Amino acid sequence: MILEASERYGVDPNLYASLIKKESWTYLTAICPDGPVLPSCTSYRGALGIAQVMYFHFGCESPDDCEVGRDPRTNIFKGAEILADYISQKGGDWRIGLASYNAGPNWIDFPTDSLNYADQVLAWYQETKNDQ
Repeated sequence: MILEASERYGVDPNLYASLIKKESWTYLTAICPDGPVLPSCTSYRGALGIAQVMYFHFGCESPDDCEVGRDPRTNIFKGAEILADYISQKGGDWRIGLASYNAGPNWIDFPTDSLNYADQVLAWYQETKNDQ
């Protein structure tokens, strides 16, 4: 699904897989008692599922009434669409596009934790490129 979603939205599949690794592993291990990468997991901010997409991107009023956002396929495709949009909005800059995915796109000076998030995703991306 990651490859299919990446191709549909023109996102490098290794970059998107690295983002999902960050979202699904780093954050979800803290909030999901049964382990990471569970479609039912919701962050304390209301992000849902494997790609940790905010509930309002699915047209939901709250994370509690957003079953569509928990569907793995829908979640993965929406995450790829959002990432592609943010990278495009930021002139093709992957780092700032990733920071936007983490913090939202309307920042001028991104918080340090969002830039660190982007740097971690890019480091994992580089590892995948080195392994090929």
